[in-house]
Amino acid sequence: MITRRRILARIVASLASPSAIADAVAQSRPPIDAVFFYGQSNAGAGGHAAPILTQPVSQKTMFSFEGAQQTYASHPVDGKRLRGMGAVRDDLRYAPFPATAMAYAISRRTAGPAHFMHTVWRGGEPLASFLRGSVAWDDLMIAAERMRAATEARGYVPRIAALVLIQGESGPAARESYANMLDALLTDALPALQIKTRQAKPPIAIVLQTNASAAAPQLALETPLAQWDVARRRPNEVALAGPMYQFPLSDGVHQSAVGRMMLGDLLALVLESCRQQKKVWFEPLHPLWARRSDNVIRIGFKLPEKAASLAFDDDWTPAAPDFGFSLDAGGRPIPIQSVALANRSELHIKLAETPRAQQLRVSYAMGQAEKPGWTGGRGQLTAPTSVASAFADMGLGIPPTISHYCIRFRMSVD
Repeated sequence: MITRRRILARIVASLASPSAIADAVAQSRPPIDAVFFYGQSNAGAGGHAAPILTQPVSQKTMFSFEGAQQTYASHPVDGKRLRGMGAVRDDLRYAPFPATAMAYAISRRTAGPAHFMHTVWRGGEPLASFLRGSVAWDDLMIAAERMRAATEARGYVPRIAALVLIQGESGPAARESYANMLDALLTDALPALQIKTRQAKPPIAIVLQTNASAAAPQLALETPLAQWDVARRRPNEVALAGPMYQFPLSDGVHQSAVGRMMLGDLLALVLESCRQQKKVWFEPLHPLWARRSDNVIRIGFKLPEKAASLAFDDDWTPAAPDFGFSLDAGGRPIPIQSVALANRSELHIKLAETPRAQQLRVSYAMGQAEKPGWTGGRGQLTAPTSVASAFADMGLGIPPTISHYCIRFRMSVD
């Protein structure tokens, strides 16, 4: 409890200058970290899965606007609707929100500050519909302003910790086009959100490699590669949390309730990692190099924090041919004889023949066929951790610990 005596003592100690008085009062207030979800239907309540987390996650530490945990960005939001502070929980009228699952995972894993969660989303929209000047952009900025007003009225010092972006199924499909547009969005959005709360540093962006959707006009197969391109270009601002192929679906596009819980687990772990490092320092499971010696391709990987070694998932995601790996030479497929782990961070692919072509290319989780309840473009390479899932004891069959799945990639072999 913050007492009046403590505030007065800090004011007196500051010699009563106006700026020092303001600082003393602010330092006496508890912090609250806001996380805004932004993007397409998988950022919000897309799909038909039945919600499970319908009770308040935590009435003391997890908040959203009173009666308004989401803003659907089909039209300008009425700022008056975004007021007060209420509990975070899913609504029986909608599919589950990833924001609710992330809030639940945070509340079970850390004893950090209070959090404020809100989702601004619109299904089936390309990335252009979320750039500066769009309805979604304006709604996000209004929500940030109203969050500040609502939390300050309750005595908190607000800070936007992260913008979680889940967009990509609707493209644009071309890798370079998507990367350039995502760069522009982040260049504008992160400092704009910083200004809304007058915080010292901009929030980080947490991005996910989205799945391709057969419902889209054009399969966005290269969008995940573009998302990785941007994360590599902006290591101090963007954390690529990982892919989404390991989260089961309720239909051909949207995650099931279990899938969104697993997503919430991952996002909470990534945010915690970035917060402990006091900067964006999380890197997903990804390749560092690929080298060929006769008919063997060696690939070295960077393991995420808290991951001990590489492993193959053989009991969660459906099996993919060659664990999700493929090779080609100028577009011509190269047959694979075997894929095996060599050590804790290296994998070997043995080819069925020694190709004549000098330039080979290796791909992972690109183009595999869909399975009922699972997306296409899957792989089985993981880096398990000992971090317990916040949802493992619910009897839903969720794996007991969190694993990092390798990102989708395509790279040349040296």
